[in-house]
Amino acid sequence: RIDLALLFTWRAVAKLKNSVNTNLLILDEVFDSSLDNDGTDEFMKIVNEQGSNNNVFVISHKGDTLYDKFRSVIKFDKRKN
Repeated sequence: RIDLALLFTWRAVAKLKNSVNTNLLILDEVFDSSLDNDGTDEFMKIVNEQGSNNNVFVISHKGDTLYDKFRSVIKFDKRKN
């Protein structure tokens, strides 16, 4: 949770200082680590507050438990190596 808080804090500071402003955020396996149910809910609130101008991609292995939390889902399956 501290790492995510720092990530969003520095992102906001960079945007305020106009040194860096990007509309793309890619998060890899954020839900697969140490977030419990409360942490997942709070993180989703933060992601949803980013606004419609931002493109947020979340990579996760949790699958079915996260489908209802996102507007769209892209699923990849590995077949035959």
